[in-house]
Amino acid sequence: MTVGKEFALLFAVLFLPGMLAQRGSVDPRAFEHVMYHVQLLSVAVPQVLLVVAFSDLRRPGSSARFGWRRPRRDDAVSTGVALLAIWVAVGIVSLVASLAFGDAGAPQPTVEWSFGRRELIPLVLVSTFAIGYREEVFYRAYITDRAEEAQVDPRAALGAGSLLFAAGHLYQGVMGFVLSLVIGLALSAVYLRTRSLHGVAAAHGIYNFVVLLLSGSA
Repeated sequence: MTVGKEFALLFAVLFLPGMLAQRGSVDPRAFEHVMYHVQLLSVAVPQVLLVVAFSDLRRPGSSARFGWRRPRRDDAVSTGVALLAIWVAVGIVSLVASLAFGDAGAPQPTVEWSFGRRELIPLVLVSTFAIGYREEVFYRAYITDRAEEAQVDPRAALGAGSLLFAAGHLYQGVMGFVLSLVIGLALSAVYLRTRSLHGVAAAHGIYNFVVLLLSGSA
């Protein structure tokens, strides 16, 4: 199987069904339901392991090279750098939007996540980390590894991957797409520099977790 066919197959299994079904079917309070977490984890964890397995079947040792290994101390540093990059990206998008739209106000997301059940916070933390690993292992680590195998510039591949990543957030409207694209590019830059899958995945999960908590206090 060629690199392109393998990529298309994994993308079709991992993300395409959700992208096609997302419009009109997103419950903004889904994280308040225990069964949502059970379903999310039952899908996300096997998908992460599937990407790892495919990588090592094609090129033994690929998963270790792209960062699927025991966490190290330097991964904590990478997490901090990635979190800083995310918040800077969010700040830039907010600033540009405020300058562009002025008093009219920037377009608001069509779906605004909301969470208020504090007793589920530990479960939410696990789920947001699972989402972080599911998306980063594919959109950052796997894409970089396959681009290098195919002798394609990883920066170009990660840019295309960030567009796909952002397309998965179109249910949140134009601002959701733009914000996700900028965050994806920021995480790609950090991953290219550090090659720390744990760093970008943890930062992604922490960002999602904080956004959910803030939605409940808004």
